[in-house]
Amino acid sequence: MPEAYALTGQYDKALADLNSELKVLAKAPTTLTLESIKKFYKGISYYTPMSPTPKKKFHADFDIEPETQEPLLQAILQMRRLLTMHEGLRMQDVKRYGITIYRRQILQSGKIIAPTDSLTASDPRLAVQLPVETIKAGLQANPRNTKINRRSSKMKKTYIVFALLAMVFGLLTSCCEEKLNSQTIFPDVTDKPDHLEEWIADNYLLPYNVDFQYKLDEIETDRKHNLVPADSAKSAKLAIIIKYMWFDAYNEVVGQSFIKENSPRVLMLLGNPAYNSNGTETLATAEGGYKVTLYRVNSLTNKLLRDYKTLNYLFFHTMHHEFTHILNQRKPYDTAFDLITPSTYISGEWYQHSDEECLKEGFITNYARSEPREDFAELMSIYITDTPEQWNDRLKKAGTKGAELINQKITFVKAYMQNSWNVNLDQLRDVILRRGESLSSLNLETLN
Repeated sequence: MPEAYALTGQYDKALADLNSELKVLAKAPTTLTLESIKKFYKGISYYTPMSPTPKKKFHADFDIEPETQEPLLQAILQMRRLLTMHEGLRMQDVKRYGITIYRRQILQSGKIIAPTDSLTASDPRLAVQLPVETIKAGLQANPRNTKINRRSSKMKKTYIVFALLAMVFGLLTSCCEEKLNSQTIFPDVTDKPDHLEEWIADNYLLPYNVDFQYKLDEIETDRKHNLVPADSAKSAKLAIIIKYMWFDAYNEVVGQSFIKENSPRVLMLLGNPAYNSNGTETLATAEGGYKVTLYRVNSLTNKLLRDYKTLNYLFFHTMHHEFTHILNQRKPYDTAFDLITPSTYISGEWYQHSDEECLKEGFITNYARSEPREDFAELMSIYITDTPEQWNDRLKKAGTKGAELINQKITFVKAYMQNSWNVNLDQLRDVILRRGESLSSLNLETLN
């Protein structure tokens, strides 16, 4: 609303809306005036890649009064950018006001080296692309390699309107003379699913409404990593294993409806590891209870596919870890868990400490020390994939203090799973370990 007021010259109403937002969101009382806004934005230079400021150069298709309207719009857009951060709305303002955005090379120290690319509002990369099916049917895709002249777009639109009217008039006057071709220009062409896709539909999609993805879809992937598709043959074998070790294990303990109601809607496999800039590796991710992504599929060999210990490290442990997050999002755990070791979580520095060191502080792994919710998920996933001997060995290494803290925590985890989900954690562990022992005899060559 403040933008609409500003564009129509109702500056007092725009200012009132801005101050209403600040009153709710600002920690300290702040009141803006037109004079303070004008003074601030006239006192700073326009943004450049080497000297960034919040003042952007507008190249809009409409006139903007420079003395009052432009500074007020700068303030409105800047506030909206902060309020809607990470919501995907910024590009609408960028296109509407013709703002050029830059990709820059920045050192870890914060020093800007140089811009590596720029994106003007007329850049064809900003155009929404037509669906693949539409392009295949014969319509030309939106351009990607040539730029559009924004200033001539109004005239082009005028010609296009006249051309469309002429075409419609011609169709109306000729329809009585010619028979229309009944054949659609959008043929109903669908690819026939192969055997793997049919198996996935029968074992994931139909019984659980889970979209098991092994073909690379860039829209679904994490853009922070350079990722490659998962090998289809290895994906087929891993799909059998995941169902056997995850879905079927829970079905055996608590019934099929549990997985139907709580499993992620998307399981995605990717071929290569996801390495991070701090030297760590992401083995799996869970996104809002909706999707779980597993990496490293292409590193699997026939020998590794039969090795429970390796598969547990690469997939099973992280699979159950991410699933715990999904369960926690649907039914939160008792926050008293967070108070068992409240002062020894170390956030992003967890990888700088060894598992042995963290065990003595009451954390089952070093990653568990990053924050309470990761601590809870690590405990759950380690407990149900460790043998009792392995678990007791961890407690022995933790010492008296560390073991006491870990035992307090696992009591919370067991109570949460029993009371919230009717899952006996010891029974679930027995089932998972039994299935792990029989993994070597599991038929991975035939999709039954």
